[in-house]
Amino acid sequence: MRRAVVLQLLLTLVVALPVAAATAPTPAAGGALDTLCDDYWQLLMRMSPEWATQLGDRRYDALLADNSPAGREHALAALRAIRVRAEAIDAAALDPARRTTRGLLIGEIDDALAQDACRFDEWVVDPMGGPQVAFQTIGELTPIRTTKEADDFVERVRAMGPSLDQHVANLTRGLDSGRTAVIEPVDKTITQLASLESVPPAQWAIVDVARRPRPEGLGGADSARFERELTAAVHDRVKPAYARYHAFLRDRVRPAARPQERPGLAALPGGMDSYRNMIKVHTSLAKTPQELHALGESEIARIRAELSALGAKMMGTSDVAEIQKRLRNDPALHFTSAEEIEAKARESLARANAKIGDWFGILPTAPCEVKAMSALEAPQSTIAYYQQPATDGSRPGLFMINTYAPTTRPRYEAEALAFHEAVPGHHLQIAIAQELTGLPEFRKHTGTTSFAEGWGLY
Repeated sequence: MRRAVVLQLLLTLVVALPVAAATAPTPAAGGALDTLCDDYWQLLMRMSPEWATQLGDRRYDALLADNSPAGREHALAALRAIRVRAEAIDAAALDPARRTTRGLLIGEIDDALAQDACRFDEWVVDPMGGPQVAFQTIGELTPIRTTKEADDFVERVRAMGPSLDQHVANLTRGLDSGRTAVIEPVDKTITQLASLESVPPAQWAIVDVARRPRPEGLGGADSARFERELTAAVHDRVKPAYARYHAFLRDRVRPAARPQERPGLAALPGGMDSYRNMIKVHTSLAKTPQELHALGESEIARIRAELSALGAKMMGTSDVAEIQKRLRNDPALHFTSAEEIEAKARESLARANAKIGDWFGILPTAPCEVKAMSALEAPQSTIAYYQQPATDGSRPGLFMINTYAPTTRPRYEAEALAFHEAVPGHHLQIAIAQELTGLPEFRKHTGTTSFAEGWGLY
C-alpha cells in the first residue's frame, strides 16, 4: 500500500482519552465536535487537492498542494487552530463514540505536526512517489467527463512547473543545512528524469489523458483542444521544469548525497528525533529506536527459523543461504512475461473475490481491479501497491502491479501479494472504511500505518 502516497500530513495516532463519568454528554458539545470534524476535513481537502480528486471531491481539480514555505506555515497554523478548538471541547461532555473521535482528531494533528518537524520535504528524493512520478501518473486517477474537468486538469498540469521549482528550492534549503538524500534513490530519480528528456511533449503520459475514450460530456472539438492545451502545458511548463530538476539533482544533490552505507535517519542532523517522531506516527506506540530495532532483529530470527524448517521439508536443505539462492536463481520459479504476471494477478484476485463472502459479513460495494504500473514508474517502484477507490464511484480500488523485468518476479509471491494488497487485504479494510456511515470523514480515510499493514498481513 502506498501511502500513500502518500500525504505526509494525514497519519493517525489512536488516542483513547479517559472517561470522566461525572459529566453527562451534552448535545452542544457533540454538535461542536461534529462541526470541528467537518472543518478539519475541509481543511485536509484544501491542503491536499490531488488527494481530494482521487477521493472524488472535484472542487480543487485545478490545484496542486502548496509546497512553499508560506503554504506550509499556513497549513500548520490552521491545524494548530483546530487542535485548540478540539482541546476546548470537554471530553466528558461527549458520548463514547465522539469522545473517541475527539482523541483521534487531536492525535492525528499531533502526528502531522511531529512529521512536519522532520522536514522530509527538504531532503527526500523519491524515485517511487516523488513529483516526477506523481505528476506523470496523476491522470490515471483523474476521470475526465466534462469540459470543466478537462480545463481544470490543464490548469493543474500548468501548475506542475512552479511546483517542481519549489521542490528544488526546498531541497536547496536542506543542502544548506547539511541534510541530503542517499545516493541510490538520487541516482534512480536521475535515471527517471533522463529517460524523459528525449520524449516529445505530445508523447508524455500526462497528455495520454486526452486520448482516452471520449466521455459523453466532452465533444470532439473540446477533446482536440484538450489535447493541444495539455501538449502546450508540457512543452512550456512541465518539461523545462523536469530538466531543471534533473540538472539540480545531477549537479548539486548527487555530489553531496550520503553514501549507501549511511542510509538511515540517524545519519542526518536531528535524525534521532525524527526517528522517534516517526515511530509514534507509524505505530502509535512510545517505542524507542533501540526497542524497535531489537524487535526487528527478533522477527528476522523467527522468520529465518521458519524458512529453514520449510526448506528442509520442500528443498531438502535447512541452510537459509542455499534456500534463498535457489528461490532467487531458479528460472522455473519466476515469470517469463508481463502478460503472465498480469494474468496471475487477475486470477488470484478472482479467487479471493469468489471466497470472501464465506469469511466476511460486510463487503465493500466498490470493486477492485488489476492495473499495471506505467513504464516510467515501474522500473524504480515496488512490486505492487494498492490505490483506494474514489468515493463517488468514478474509479474502483486498484491493485497496481509491477510487470517490469518479469523474469525477476517470483511466482511464489504472486498469490500472497494479491491477497495482501487487494482482497482480503487493503481493499477490504480501506474500501469498507470509506463506505461506513455515522463517522466523520477523516475517520473513514486516514489511519495508522501499523493498523493498515497489520490488516493486510493478517
